[in-house]
Amino acid sequence: MEVYRLRHRLLSLFGKSVQMTEALDVEAVVEQCVTAACEKLPKGVFEISVSPAPGQGVAIRVLPRNEGCAQISAYAENGNPLISLWIGRSTMIELTPREDNQPDLDLLTTICHEVFLGRFREELWLVDGEVRKCHGKVTLNGTEHTFRYYAGSRLASKADHAVVVYYSPYYEKD
Repeated sequence: MEVYRLRHRLLSLFGKSVQMTEALDVEAVVEQCVTAACEKLPKGVFEISVSPAPGQGVAIRVLPRNEGCAQISAYAENGNPLISLWIGRSTMIELTPREDNQPDLDLLTTICHEVFLGRFREELWLVDGEVRKCHGKVTLNGTEHTFRYYAGSRLASKADHAVVVYYSPYYEKD
């Protein structure tokens, strides 16, 4: 199964109405998925926080105890199969729905596991200490994928400096 084709899938949805059955509790399903992904981690290396998201929906955060690890935040809203995922300091990934218009929980799980293993880094361009451009890179099925994020009106070309952040694994395998 090909794990990542977000751009293609987003374009394929353009113009289609996005409707989900009211019976699917997307918020609960995404929370269960993130919690299940964390079950393989040793106890004490992370904390899960679930809270209402700004506006509507729910925010599920995986907070590593080690500051050198990337934090994961997933945002979901009932009635919407799109999952917004924030990783590290500024990498934003929108997980578009599968062909059947359901949330892509397999991709969410895969990304979480790769971040837990330390297969994620960010290239950040900063202006006055704020991120203006970010290239988050995560390895999925042995291939590195880049997710780009741009913020603010001041272009990244005017950045004070650029940094690359290599995140640690949540735990070291024996």
